[in-house]
Amino acid sequence: MSANKKKSNDSINLKYLIGDMGFEILLAIKKGASKKETIKLLSGVPMECINGRLPVLIDLNLISKNNEEFYITERGIEFKKRVEFKNKI
Repeated sequence: MSANKKKSNDSINLKYLIGDMGFEILLAIKKGASKKETIKLLSGVPMECINGRLPVLIDLNLISKNNEEFYITERGIEFKKRVEFKNKI
C-alpha cells in the first residue's frame, strides 16, 4: 500500500473516531475559536460534547492546549485537508 493511500485510510479512520462533532470542533478551532464558549458558538456543538471531545483531539495531536485556549496543530491542519479532499472526490 502506498504512503498516500495509507494516510488517506488513516484520515478516514480518524474521522470516524472523532465523529462529526469532533470534526466540527476542529473546524471551529481552525477558524480561530480558541475558547470553549467560542468553539460552541462557531461549531454549534453542545458544551457537554465539546468537553468530552477536546481531550480526545488533544490526545490525537490534532489540537493543542495552552492555558485555557485551544489551537490546531500541524497534524490537525493536514488531517483537515485530507478529509476535505476525500469528501470532494
